[in-house]
Amino acid sequence: MSVSGIVFLSLGGLIFAAWAFQMFALLFAMRRRVAARTGRMFPGVGDSLAGWREFLTAPEHRVTRRRLGLTTLALFAWIALNALALRP
Repeated sequence: MSVSGIVFLSLGGLIFAAWAFQMFALLFAMRRRVAARTGRMFPGVGDSLAGWREFLTAPEHRVTRRRLGLTTLALFAWIALNALALRP
């Protein structure tokens, strides 16, 4: 593998690691908030959907939404560039 291939793959790994960290942190925080609000260890689907609605609409989550959105776009861009680079 060429040096540029290694750098490109490493960049993709870093982007994915950042995205995965942010997403898991978000999911665990949402579950914790919903569980605290409902008083149940494992909230139901309706409660989880309410938690998602809160995350998607509440102003206090704006920075997290933007950061996760930008990381997701960076991951999609990396995937697209990777697909273009691997064309025969």
